[in-house]
Amino acid sequence: MGNANFPYTSSGSTSSGVCLSNYGPNGGAPTATCTNGVWGAVSRPCIMLTCAAETVDGTWFPVTNAGTSATGTCQSGWSGSGARACNGNGVWAAPTATCTRIYCSQQKIDTATFPSTPSNTPATGTCDAGYSGSPSSTCSASGVWGPVSNACTRIVCSAFNDLANNVQWPQTNALSTATGTCAAGFQGTPTRECTAMGAW
Repeated sequence: MGNANFPYTSSGSTSSGVCLSNYGPNGGAPTATCTNGVWGAVSRPCIMLTCAAETVDGTWFPVTNAGTSATGTCQSGWSGSGARACNGNGVWAAPTATCTRIYCSQQKIDTATFPSTPSNTPATGTCDAGYSGSPSSTCSASGVWGPVSNACTRIVCSAFNDLANNVQWPQTNALSTATGTCAAGFQGTPTRECTAMGAW
């Protein structure tokens, strides 16, 4: 009656009830009057308790009635399923299963290496030796790397006329060896390395 248990009560008296499991007070304890051995209508009948919707570890659990269980839904970038009980007092129990975050594995894209990164998260890559920049890419919800922006650029040693050694050096990529051109009146096949930092 009114989702509550009422004690033995003499006729003409009013008693307060105790809410059943999974139910709680609705603005106060439920009451009812016994008249000629018959209970009257319950004032403030108990209402079903619920666990509020919330997200735990990428798993969304809906509003759930006390004493029942809920199946969680994975958010974007997570996989699997969730399970959780709503206790009789309307408080969530610890999840027995939650979704798992999807990751992009470490990967080399063009001239940059990107670290293992959670889904829906941007990352900055590390340029190969001889290249510079701050390349970025985003790990998608499905765990796939997106296009690279601000790609690494090749470091070069600038062309210059080495008057001291009578050689003209061409512009050369970092970590490459250049062959110089001897000045007029000189001969040979001079070579020189351009370092990773773009210095001769």
